[in-house]
Amino acid sequence: MHLAIGSGFGVLFALAEEPLRPPGPVPAHAIAYASRTWAASCAALGPSLGLIPAPWDAPRDRAPVMLAAHLVYGAIPGGLFAARRLTR
Repeated sequence: MHLAIGSGFGVLFALAEEPLRPPGPVPAHAIAYASRTWAASCAALGPSLGLIPAPWDAPRDRAPVMLAAHLVYGAIPGGLFAARRLTR
């Protein structure tokens, strides 16, 4: 389920990145998108569907680790999009 939801958010980023490109470096807004994705999925969608505990109900060290993982995961496609733009 996590992979499906994450892939869906990744597809949304790929579709929106080109036409809605905000000012600034791609990795920066990819990381911002990843933090919003974490908040939507891990703090709202997952707990409301009973898939994962809410961050405030999980062990203390889980939320920061999961947020950091999502930020790194967001930086990777952001870097790939930026590199692709440089080769055009």
